[in-house]
Amino acid sequence: MEKIYVVALLAQRDDRLLVVRKRGTIRWFQPGGKPLPGEEPEAALHRELLEELGCTLTEVRFLERVVCAAANEPGAELTADVFAATVTGALVPQNEIEAVQWVRWDDLDPVQFAPLIVEHMGKWRA
Repeated sequence: MEKIYVVALLAQRDDRLLVVRKRGTIRWFQPGGKPLPGEEPEAALHRELLEELGCTLTEVRFLERVVCAAANEPGAELTADVFAATVTGALVPQNEIEAVQWVRWDDLDPVQFAPLIVEHMGKWRA
């Protein structure tokens, strides 16, 4: 089984969750990505958000490490270090990110959203 490690952002605003979708995929997932070799998890989160959405983060805090199925890689296991933070700046999809949105918590369904969101993010709903 393929194992994937990422850092993931939990950002909330007005009872909505920030999600992104990669080009060529159908499922929405948490912003974030894979750390570079030797890169600390929080540093990777800052870099990924700047590269993928052109935004910065404040009030960053580690929440938990979770394990679940990967969203867009069938049969792969995802380990994610989840961080909560406040997003500052405009959200502009860049690089492999095709779309970004704030989705209502009540609109999350397992067909359109990644297992990480559906199975784990709700416990931190503000």
